[in-house]
Amino acid sequence: MGFALDLNTPAENIHPKLLISLDVVLVMSVHAGFGGQDFDERVYAKITKLHKLKQESGSDFAIIVDGGVKPKYIKPLTKLGVSEVVVGRSLLSGKIEENLQQFNDQLKT
Repeated sequence: MGFALDLNTPAENIHPKLLISLDVVLVMSVHAGFGGQDFDERVYAKITKLHKLKQESGSDFAIIVDGGVKPKYIKPLTKLGVSEVVVGRSLLSGKIEENLQQFNDQLKT
């Protein structure tokens, strides 16, 4: 089961009893439904809180981030416990092969 948090919804809004049932929590780092927005770095604090809630509950849900993710955000997100990201325009705009390589390069270092 999955749960999504929009940009303005605090991580604390997930009921503690629900946490142990989750497989994934999707954290939106932009306002949903409007492509091409810039990644909102305020989500770092939300992800930190979510990771803490995950540890406290003993749950093993994956944390996924969606919205405005560019290669430069991969390392900071990974350090915060994010296991997956959703990418769109930052991968598909321009030369896909080069963009994909930039994402892969961030995963290697």
